[in-house]
Amino acid sequence: LEMLTAEIGKIVAHLRTSGQLREREQLYRSLVETLNLALCRWLPDTTLLYANEKYRRTFGVKERMEGRRWLDFVPADRRTETAAVYDELARYPRVLTYEHEVRLERGAVRTYQWIDTPIYGQGGKLLEFQSVGVDITDRKATEAELRDLARTLEDRVLERTAEVQALYD
Repeated sequence: LEMLTAEIGKIVAHLRTSGQLREREQLYRSLVETLNLALCRWLPDTTLLYANEKYRRTFGVKERMEGRRWLDFVPADRRTETAAVYDELARYPRVLTYEHEVRLERGAVRTYQWIDTPIYGQGGKLLEFQSVGVDITDRKATEAELRDLARTLEDRVLERTAEVQALYD
């Protein structure tokens, strides 16, 4: 009877732990799926293993994206350059912060900043990468507007300075 009670205790403890793990996994999934950040995991050849809801919405994809290559969403004229960066990243894994344009399925092009982190398995073997992306298109446009405004202001200052100097000449 004592052995049976001990075994039942082990089974109950295991079931509690399993239930807690399921609850934690559901909590984790809920958090990841509702983030306002594009999150994905991918193989070194850019094949997606996981993409959260924001990632899918970013590219206008309703179905699962697993098995597709994220590189296919980079505009064709930027794909070779972007592929070279990520080929090097696969050879020399490190955390990388990188900006590149993405082509949405609706045809629009947006600029995203990505933080890519390597994930290693047993023995330090590179398994995959995790990427977190933020749409910085509006920020880039604002920065460009500010640069243009600064140039315009500089030109105006030069013009006014020349006008004042002409008055004294």
